[in-house]
Amino acid sequence: MRNLVQGLLLTAILVIFWINTPWVALAQEECEDIISCFMAPDFCGMTLDTCPASSAREMREEICRMVEQGMSKDEIIAHYVNLYGTQILAAPPKEGFFLTAWLTPVVILILGTLLLLVVLKNRKAALSPAGNNGVTLPEEELYEDVLQDELKKYI
Repeated sequence: MRNLVQGLLLTAILVIFWINTPWVALAQEECEDIISCFMAPDFCGMTLDTCPASSAREMREEICRMVEQGMSKDEIIAHYVNLYGTQILAAPPKEGFFLTAWLTPVVILILGTLLLLVVLKNRKAALSPAGNNGVTLPEEELYEDVLQDELKKYI
């Protein structure tokens, strides 16, 4: 009886140390990192890490088993891309046709900024002193002199 209690106690201590070892935490982190790369297999529009469906749970468990078996992130991603196609990926790959999905927003932002600068420059040119309702610069100086004379009278 005493040996049984000691054996159970030793087993409990080993399990506690095994759970708290860093390599278990690293495997769990790697598993979560890989899971975040995928969409749910039922294509409900949710990522795999947030989907509550049973098919998503099964896929998460399968990915963790693959990590435990020593498969790399790239191998696991390639496996699921071969199985479901590229639509299983949460973000499109940064190669080939899918590169446009990454570059289009940047190009649109740059073109929009350039268009805004051109519009503002043209607007500023339209509001410049030369376009002040036909009042020429010498006339403005004359009015400025008259204004200064009037102000001197009252100050």
